[in-house]
Amino acid sequence: MIENQYVRSSLRRVRKRLRASLHKAREVPPASLRKARELFPYPRVWAVISATRRPSASITGRHTALVRPEGLAFSGTGDLMVVSNSDGNTVTIYSRGDELQGFFHGEPCGMLTDAIKLNFVHDVALSPCGKMLAVAAREDHSVSIFMRSKTQPNTFEAKPAWTIRGVASRLRFPAGVSFHPGGECLAVTNRQNSGITLFRIRRERDGCSIDFVPFQTISESDLLPLGLAAPHGVTFSPDGAFLMATHKRFYKTRNPDGASALTCFRWHTTPDLGLDPVPIYTALRGNSCLHSVAFHPSGRFFALTDESADVEVFEWRPQELSVRQVDRISIFRCGHSEGPKGVAFTSDGKQLAVTTVCDQVLSFSNWGHDKS
Repeated sequence: MIENQYVRSSLRRVRKRLRASLHKAREVPPASLRKARELFPYPRVWAVISATRRPSASITGRHTALVRPEGLAFSGTGDLMVVSNSDGNTVTIYSRGDELQGFFHGEPCGMLTDAIKLNFVHDVALSPCGKMLAVAAREDHSVSIFMRSKTQPNTFEAKPAWTIRGVASRLRFPAGVSFHPGGECLAVTNRQNSGITLFRIRRERDGCSIDFVPFQTISESDLLPLGLAAPHGVTFSPDGAFLMATHKRFYKTRNPDGASALTCFRWHTTPDLGLDPVPIYTALRGNSCLHSVAFHPSGRFFALTDESADVEVFEWRPQELSVRQVDRISIFRCGHSEGPKGVAFTSDGKQLAVTTVCDQVLSFSNWGHDKS
């Protein structure tokens, strides 16, 4: 009897402490996210008392230089991870960890900083050759291309080789960037007016160049009749046959209509290079806050982040033009209303990485590829 009373008393104390911790976490204001992250380190406690899944690795803390990370990308060789920090107006670069660590070093090996050209830097993409880094600065209405440093291979030149901006570029609040795996094109998603813009990359004897005027535009006015809100995230499939995009309403747009959605466009090379203007697959998602989308290196799977919900992983069936959900990963939010942001698979496809507004990059090796 005494033993049962002791057990019940212990359980009451544990429940009381957990309720106090949960109440304290909910009261954390957005300005104290970093402090909250230190008070409640993910995943020691929260993986046990919540539905969030324990990541296999994480990058977090002041030494990481993460400040509201959004987009992220991995080099094709797997040696670098690049992250865009929208509140910090920076791009941080991380080198691969050793075999025991299994992920990337927490302290950046390089950083790009420019208050103008990187004003609210929202997304990053690495070219197939790994020599070019495309950076979308939403509030500067520009996309800058940085070249990999020849003297310091683990970073990029401080000054961009090219910056695409101006009326002719049709860039307007660019949010997503993706290189075509063939290396001949850069796709940009714009949150206002221009929709999806495609820029030609020309190979030359001494390197390459990029056209500052898009050769194709699927505008916001083209998308609205299809019930689609402005595009947000974008990615090409590894074989270059498809382009996936996420859509959601934008509070600054002149046309705050259309629904959140996932779309897929077919890429063609004949008779002209470009996208079919009408998506071959559309999944309307109401008013959910879709953010980023990324293909698995195999092309068989893709991952989707929803700021208002979770990370979803789907199997892509191009022959049937259908998808099948194989996993859903909940992310701890540190008391913030927004959830996961950027998403990308590592080059070997074994890990799924996600950025969050808690100033962290989480890596999951137990994503749902083994559930198919």
